[in-house]
Amino acid sequence: MTDSIINFQSAFPPQDEVSWQQILAASLKNIDSSNSLLKETFEGFSLKGLYHTENTTYFSNHSGFPGAYPFLRGDKTTGNRKKSWVISQSFQTEDKNQLNKFIKEAFVYGVGNIHLDFDRTSSLSRGLKSSNDLKDIFDEVDWKGKHFSFQFYDDFLLGSTFLMDFLQRVLEQKSENFHIHNDPYYCLLLKGKLPFSMERVFSHVAEVCHTLEQTSDSLKGLMISTSLYHNSGASYSQEIAYALASLVDYLEQLKKSPLKLEKILSQIVFEFSFDANIFLNVAKIRAFRFLYHKILQTYGIEDKKQFPCYIKVVSSKRMLSLYDAWTNMMRISSASFAAALSDVDMIETFTHDSVLLENYSAKKEYDQELSYRLSRNISHILKDESYLSKVIDPTGGSYFIEELTHQLSEKAWQLFLQIELKGGMGKAITEGMIQSEIAKVKKLRIDKVNKRKTKITGVTQFSQRNEVLSENWEEKKRPSYHIEEKDCSSDLMKKLVQSARDYTLFQGAKGDLIHSLFDVYRDGLSFEKAAQILHSQSRPISAEKLNVFRLSQDFEKLRWEYESLERKVEVNLVIVGDYASLNARINFCRDVFEVMGLKCHEIHVSENTEQWPAEKICAQGAVLICSDSLRTENEKKLLSILTKDCVKVFTAGQPFEKQKTKPLYLGCDIYQLLEDFLHHVKEGK
Repeated sequence: MTDSIINFQSAFPPQDEVSWQQILAASLKNIDSSNSLLKETFEGFSLKGLYHTENTTYFSNHSGFPGAYPFLRGDKTTGNRKKSWVISQSFQTEDKNQLNKFIKEAFVYGVGNIHLDFDRTSSLSRGLKSSNDLKDIFDEVDWKGKHFSFQFYDDFLLGSTFLMDFLQRVLEQKSENFHIHNDPYYCLLLKGKLPFSMERVFSHVAEVCHTLEQTSDSLKGLMISTSLYHNSGASYSQEIAYALASLVDYLEQLKKSPLKLEKILSQIVFEFSFDANIFLNVAKIRAFRFLYHKILQTYGIEDKKQFPCYIKVVSSKRMLSLYDAWTNMMRISSASFAAALSDVDMIETFTHDSVLLENYSAKKEYDQELSYRLSRNISHILKDESYLSKVIDPTGGSYFIEELTHQLSEKAWQLFLQIELKGGMGKAITEGMIQSEIAKVKKLRIDKVNKRKTKITGVTQFSQRNEVLSENWEEKKRPSYHIEEKDCSSDLMKKLVQSARDYTLFQGAKGDLIHSLFDVYRDGLSFEKAAQILHSQSRPISAEKLNVFRLSQDFEKLRWEYESLERKVEVNLVIVGDYASLNARINFCRDVFEVMGLKCHEIHVSENTEQWPAEKICAQGAVLICSDSLRTENEKKLLSILTKDCVKVFTAGQPFEKQKTKPLYLGCDIYQLLEDFLHHVKEGK
């Protein structure tokens, strides 16, 4: 046997785009591939069915290598091989002892970061009378080598000093990976207000960053999160643009403080939400990295490799469903897979039932531990079974990904420049520009869901009709909490008030505000009371809130309302003619009504209307399904035999002249149709 050299160029000659289009057309049986495979996006461009080197010239030639400028392929030369992503987890409980149990269990099973949200409206946060109360949450928790991240939505200075006091005094130990997620614009848009002026807010952030810097170089005190924009309906290019505009604003504001630019950059965590669209999410992170380093250039930073962007990815909330919650496993897994491909630093995977746990209480015992175990195991499977922790930039060189990256970069940069011309991100928020632009995209998203152009498995398609959540769950009641205040030294209280009054922007306070807070905390003043004192000495800033939503929530609300009714109705599908030829219409109509949990019966009748069995056809709802040529005649007959108990009559197919029944067809607004039907059921009409 002789060795032979294979000439790959002759064995596999390159094909031009026209050749590929011909192959594609043949496989599609000569359907026009250039139009039939186009998919619209909310970015202003369409996804094509075929990408070729001839039309993806930019990043194919300029994407570089992993760990090298322009960092499209990640900030690390070794990708995930030497240091893969940290697995993060958060918990939805207001019970301190249960939270302590979940934290210790998570660390045992491979979680590297615990994230805690402290909102002053929650019982967990309102119960924090002193930093000693945090000790219950972290009792016997080993901090060594672990990451912890905390977020306070109402006041950064209060929350940060509260946590730093806890670390320094109660634990008497340091965590080298301690993150406080201070994101002023996120909180302004979430709450609709901030307790202080914008300059004072950034001055507080600067003080926190400075204090953390003195403790350890690895601690981070600033976050730029796009999760709120994402979960309010924003497009991918909007998320990138808003992150960049926030970055520029934050840098410009914090430059007024003694902090050096390099120290500010080292303390920033960027947070993105990922939905189930794998390729657009990967391109989103690549485009962001490219533009991030482009901005660093404008600040005169030459050695860009010294300032990689620390990126955390969390699961999207807008993609999650309440009903058939197990389908969320597919969505969350796709999002985590995309994050792993993107070479990010941290991935936080929500539980499949997080919508239930956040908004509803179980009427009987419910196994939350199973949910958390399944959630963290998604990352373990991606790391240890799919070996995504062993590869370097697996998407690099893909024409599809490269072109998407280029398109998102251009679109996001245009949006970023528009914001800068407006006066920056802060001004764009307070004047409502950001909220208005996101609302436009949100409206388009909802319209697509309502017309089933975007299908949601388990909700608007393949819904589980027999699933009745209201039997086992009830809406959470948010009780008010009264905190018994321990008496605090009047001298310390006066000192805190005076420190707040004497506060000098970006120079610290004459009375040292941070240390005044440490003193009153240690003397027993609660977080809530300290907030009241500081806020009374300030002038708040306000803006229009962004409203988080889920794509499936309107349909789920309809279904929950129907489940709560004592009166239950059924819908008869009156099928006239050949079943096989009408099968598509039958399945479509059944799917529509099962979205609300309605039971459908198929009634097969002959084309001779005189033989129709009136007693079988009569129901609270009826849908006529027949060929287009028979609709006028059959509609007239159906209306004549239905009783007053029938609340609504529909006819499958496009609207026709002089139609008296409601048309039900592909592309109609099924949400509006079902809402109207439910209204008639409730009114008994």
